[in-house]
Amino acid sequence: MQSFHFCSGEFFNFVLMKATKENLADSSLDEAERYLANAREILKTKAGNGVPGYYADAKYVKMACNTAWNGVLVALDSKIPLPSRGNRKKVDFYKQYLTTKSRKVLNDFISAYNYLHLLGGYDGDLNRKTAQTGLELAESILEWCRRNQISLKSVLISYVVEMNLEIKIAFHSLNNNHAISIDSISF
Repeated sequence: MQSFHFCSGEFFNFVLMKATKENLADSSLDEAERYLANAREILKTKAGNGVPGYYADAKYVKMACNTAWNGVLVALDSKIPLPSRGNRKKVDFYKQYLTTKSRKVLNDFISAYNYLHLLGGYDGDLNRKTAQTGLELAESILEWCRRNQISLKSVLISYVVEMNLEIKIAFHSLNNNHAISIDSISF
């Protein structure tokens, strides 16, 4: 159990907002995992066997690769702040964010874009290695998102330091999933 001392009227709203965002991030990453599982299932059951090393049906390769690409975007959306209202996220928006976070994940993202979205999703490339490489890149990005998920506790601590607040909060860890309950807040 750790404690911090604070005085702020807005802080409770901040705590609720961040707790909700963290819960959404967990469910978004689980959803991204389902996208990748669905893509694998489509390739396994519907894309068919062509000549050795190739799928038989481009329609299902396109479907699977687009599904996996959407899984990558769902995973990254759990980490990336929303753009200004009315604007859609474009590939460059994701690239710009990843440029400041991890060069390896940026390179994986660019490669996943090429393998899953362009070669697989648009071109329907039947080569099994193309789809497999794209899925491996997607897994790598999803794993990075899971590893770098921000905990509520660290967000609160950085907020307190940034705002130079005096706070007292008692944290209690609920389980191994890094869920945190706030036992008390003192003003």
